[in-house]
Amino acid sequence: MTEIIKQIFEQNVISSIKFSVVIILLLALTKPVVKRYTAGFRYYSWLAVMLIFLIPFGKLGISYKIPISPVIMDIQSETRDIRNWYEQKLPQQTVTKTVPVKPNNGGQAENPPLEETTATVKYKTPIDVKLILSVIWLVGAVLFLILHIKRYFSFKRAVKRISSPLCDESTADILESEKQKLKITSDIPVRVSSAADTPMLVGIIHPFIILSENEFSDDELHFIFRHELIHYKRKDILYQLITLIFISLNWYNPFAYIMARAIEIDGETACDEKVIKGKAYETRVFYGEMLINFLKTQNQKKSYMTTTFFGGKKGMKKRLTLIASKKIRKKGTAAMAVLMAFTIAASVCAAAMSNEFFDEVFSGDTSYLADFVKTERQSVSDENYTLTLEQYLVAEKQAVVIFSIEAQTDAAIAEFNAVDERGNSTFWDMDTIGFGPVDYDKAYRSGFSTGSLNKKFDTERKRYFVLECNSIDNKDKIDFYICTNKIKGSPKIFIPMESNIETKTLKFDNIEVQYNPISIELSYPVTEKNVCDWCGIRTNYFYFRMKNGEIKTFNQLYRQDGSNIEANAGHFRAWAKRIIKPDEIKSIIVNDTEYPTDDVSNSKKIEIDNLLKPFTIKPYIKEHLWLPLREFCEKLGADIVWNESDRTATVTYRGSTYVFAPGSTKVIIDGETADYYNKEYDQTTFIDERGRMIVTPSFTERMDIDCHGYNMYNENGGINPNAMMHIAP
Repeated sequence: MTEIIKQIFEQNVISSIKFSVVIILLLALTKPVVKRYTAGFRYYSWLAVMLIFLIPFGKLGISYKIPISPVIMDIQSETRDIRNWYEQKLPQQTVTKTVPVKPNNGGQAENPPLEETTATVKYKTPIDVKLILSVIWLVGAVLFLILHIKRYFSFKRAVKRISSPLCDESTADILESEKQKLKITSDIPVRVSSAADTPMLVGIIHPFIILSENEFSDDELHFIFRHELIHYKRKDILYQLITLIFISLNWYNPFAYIMARAIEIDGETACDEKVIKGKAYETRVFYGEMLINFLKTQNQKKSYMTTTFFGGKKGMKKRLTLIASKKIRKKGTAAMAVLMAFTIAASVCAAAMSNEFFDEVFSGDTSYLADFVKTERQSVSDENYTLTLEQYLVAEKQAVVIFSIEAQTDAAIAEFNAVDERGNSTFWDMDTIGFGPVDYDKAYRSGFSTGSLNKKFDTERKRYFVLECNSIDNKDKIDFYICTNKIKGSPKIFIPMESNIETKTLKFDNIEVQYNPISIELSYPVTEKNVCDWCGIRTNYFYFRMKNGEIKTFNQLYRQDGSNIEANAGHFRAWAKRIIKPDEIKSIIVNDTEYPTDDVSNSKKIEIDNLLKPFTIKPYIKEHLWLPLREFCEKLGADIVWNESDRTATVTYRGSTYVFAPGSTKVIIDGETADYYNKEYDQTTFIDERGRMIVTPSFTERMDIDCHGYNMYNENGGINPNAMMHIAP
């Protein structure tokens, strides 16, 4: 949750900086725009700006991209001393934590310990400044919005309490006359209040007009009602609500308040334009004198989601200048229509197409991929099926392809949805999808994997799939293809393989690491330990220090690709579990040595927390290997609590909770039920003869943990009683 808040805050700050640049440009163009276009054009220009930055735009929106990598490489040596000094001065906090120490109670996991002692540990950790700023921003935004909404409702209640309905029939007739001229049929009540300094429109859903108890002539009432009714017809109260939300999200940016003030002035000025349109000069002077009279008496502070006839002292000069001017200005309707249409269409399209599919493949901020994801829909088909290339993403040695298959006939639909007695699809086999280079003499790829994308995209006749390949050798960047044998002749769709995702390469201690936002590749010397413990190199030795100072294990960041078969040959490749931006990894830790990613020669020794290191555990053996839950948790450093009332065990680890119940194949993970039922292998949680809770190891994948057995089988192919479970956090 904290990572999500930090990502949103980071995006908001970047958006706010861009927004500030736009505001500066618009303010700089004020004079030429005022001379050429109406205030209405300026008024709705601000709305277009806010929509651009409020509607999810992704990378397709306003994006300022320059090739900075060479520049960064040139200045790294210049800034290294400054960076090291800053890291030494980085504020730290001393954390004192009381942790439970559970005595050995015979391994009875389902019963709480008879006694529990505690130990107090102290350690220093860098203060997460970004998280602090993110929380301050979020709290500030919420408070700003709540306070102004509360002020609005308090003001509205107060106005209704100290005002009375309009009783003067002649005044009501003037209101109806102006409504007819503006073709307004809705009922808009008028209330009279002694506390109102100026006429105003109040309310979004059920708006009403407030009049002060001052004496107004019929001509003045015509102008007052027309002014407020124009506000109503233009939906200016809704406009102000959008402005309030926008300013709440950018409360720390002074340019947001500058824009808000400009919106208020331009809104009133645009309304004045409508009121005096086509009027004689004498009438315009009379209208201006009305505004000056309100200037003498107005003291009331304006609230959001209200409009006032007066509009404030600061904008009065601008309004009076417009009233006195005889110059005819352009509406700018065509220009505004084009701007608004582009804003809304681009926003909706970007949000709908840029990352929707890839949100199902990777977690984290997938908007980062928007510049790299290609959407070039191509299809091949016959009378039975259509194969469509939907989207694809290409890195130096990786490719992720989103494709769909659509059945065209009833027979094809039946074949498409057929399953066997185990519920598995009979449509797929190893040769259903083909993927590879158009010329195998110039490029190579090893295995690839395919799987369903997400059922929310599927229909009875059309389904979406993801193909992943992370072992591509394609120095000449020749095209690849995708095809299916379900279509006669297996016609190919060609995929350009030009990559624009930066892949970073680090070399140290005879190890080479290549990583980009979606994957990692390790090349390392093969040792006896690697051969005996094939999982060692990818979990035992590799850790990552993130830019916030936190150390992550390999399994927290990456997942093994099932098609990878080179792990024991000095190479290992894995997919990122979430998008990892190039600057997120600060250093890589191997064999208790930390190598900074910006200068691997500046390495230093480090001691890794034992709770992050792999360990072994003796499994419970019954047809296959099972996990003794309490022993697993104690070695992992996870908290486990037995609840006797409902006979469940709750495990808490890395901010998530896992609830187990004897006699069930289901595990409740963060409130959601995951069912590990398997027809071939029993996965039901049970209590063994020693009173221990025994669970399936399958759930550990959800914990970002690698858990597998080794030395599992004896010479006869049966389960080795000396088998062990290897756990890598």
